[in-house]
Amino acid sequence: MLDVKSSKYAAMVFSRSGMCNDFIANLRPEENNLLLACSGGPDSAAMIGIARVLLNRGLIKKADVVHVNHNLRDEAMLDAEVCENQANMFGLPFFYYDVYPSMSNKNLYEAGRELRYQILQHHALRHNSHVIMTAHHADDIAETVMMHLARGCGANGLCGVHERNSSFGHVDVVRPLLKARKKKLEELCEKAGIEYCVDKSNFNTEKSRAYIRHSVIPMLEKLNPAFVEHVAKTAMLMQGIVEKDEYGKINRTKKHSSSIKS
Repeated sequence: MLDVKSSKYAAMVFSRSGMCNDFIANLRPEENNLLLACSGGPDSAAMIGIARVLLNRGLIKKADVVHVNHNLRDEAMLDAEVCENQANMFGLPFFYYDVYPSMSNKNLYEAGRELRYQILQHHALRHNSHVIMTAHHADDIAETVMMHLARGCGANGLCGVHERNSSFGHVDVVRPLLKARKKKLEELCEKAGIEYCVDKSNFNTEKSRAYIRHSVIPMLEKLNPAFVEHVAKTAMLMQGIVEKDEYGKINRTKKHSSSIKS
């Protein structure tokens, strides 16, 4: 049941956070029906709160909260319940889907990602969602870049996480929180009184990403507390450089093809 008083206070917290402008800046004028891909964590909870503010301001028309359960952890159903509570708190429609990556022959991470985006694309097309929003943040960019560097990469690997991606299907995936630190999102949720989940597997430092998150990045932050922000900014600059280069290659190819035909 919607607690109007709590919902209004929580919305006010996100309204005053200064994050709404960055969020809406990632959307094109015609993109006002959103699909919010949510896990129950603090980052996606913050995304729900910001979407509520944009709805209140009339800047968007609809925001569906969609939770995909990969059925890989004992706590999975609890995550779904928390996510539904977050949606209910802000009066947003909640949708739940099951997928089973463990039944695939592929790597669990790859299978889960593929199935998740299939479901998100399906929902978006069925419910006329203009974009799929995910709650990736600046820490995700830094971790991704560091993983790519550790394995060896070129310019594309230094781009980290893109703000907009059209490679998942007919509906673009947009990441409006890439300028925000995860700790900021957690602080906002706590201030707003929003319950959120913490995935314990994210603390297993035997996994590469968790090791980088909990061991490597904290050491680099001792050298520079703004390390994550700087990596995120550099990655976004690299995205612009790579995209400009790709655009130039396409134009050069078209020009070359045209000269051959003539």
